[in-house]
Amino acid sequence: MIVAAIPAFDEEATIARVVIGSGRHVDKVLVCDDGSSDMTGVIAERLGNRMFMATGSTRQLNLCCGMIPNNGCMVFLSFDPAMWKSL
Repeated sequence: MIVAAIPAFDEEATIARVVIGSGRHVDKVLVCDDGSSDMTGVIAERLGNRMFMATGSTRQLNLCCGMIPNNGCMVFLSFDPAMWKSL
């Protein structure tokens, strides 16, 4: 099983496009919302994806990794350069 783990924060304008596009290439999509004040989490859930709340990029990464099945492979998508500075 291939899983796309997508961290997100206030991405309501793009989350649907990213989730739908990712879903074409993986078996499961996980969205980990960093406490967005917009509709990011709602949109992700309405698309039928598992959505989790975690504050901070390291917590998001750890939570997503913990949700991968033992026989799975994770593709971690991040387009936020600020996130990588905090790891």
